[in-house]
Amino acid sequence: MFCATCGSSLPDGSKFCENCGSSTNATAPTARAVTTPNIGTRTGKLILKGDTSPAKAFTRYLPLTLILGILGLLLIIVGAVIDTSPNLGGYLRHGSSYGQTEAVIQTILLIFGPAMLGLAIIFPFLGVYMAKKCFIDVYDDRVCGTYKQVEGQVTTLVPFELTYDSISSVSAIKTKVFIQTTGRTLQSTAFNADDIAKAISFHLSNYQNLERKTY
Repeated sequence: MFCATCGSSLPDGSKFCENCGSSTNATAPTARAVTTPNIGTRTGKLILKGDTSPAKAFTRYLPLTLILGILGLLLIIVGAVIDTSPNLGGYLRHGSSYGQTEAVIQTILLIFGPAMLGLAIIFPFLGVYMAKKCFIDVYDDRVCGTYKQVEGQVTTLVPFELTYDSISSVSAIKTKVFIQTTGRTLQSTAFNADDIAKAISFHLSNYQNLERKTY
């Protein structure tokens, strides 16, 4: 056993520490938990959560997926039948050396066709992935969420937390929420973007009215 005060090794059953004289029945001091401040740890009432449902994100991309998929299949079919269609092959070869134009166009079709099919498959799952990463929540004392940060050709989602004294204005276009702060505009995403913008505007107006009354 060990002394809870000085940490000295003691024989089992000792009632007092031979080194410092402390009672071995003393309760060891409890280690204080160390916490790291995180976004959303402020106290405040949640007013509205942004709708970033992965299912809605998947459904949103279905029309584009169908268009790209159909175009991709058509390009692959046309590219594959050029050699077997005398009329089409002859039309493509007209005015050029034998088979040169046909070969070039066939190659282009057989490259872009599979590429479009690939995009048709990727887009819905990309939308689901982004939806899982995005969020924007409106509290009565702040707004927190993620915004898109573009550096060169790389887009990343960066977490933010803003109190109403740092927000100038807010607007929404379709599924995008634009929050204007001093010197920059943060763009977040939610399927209920209009409702999010209205909730932020309401609490921003309340804050500004309260601020005026204090002067």
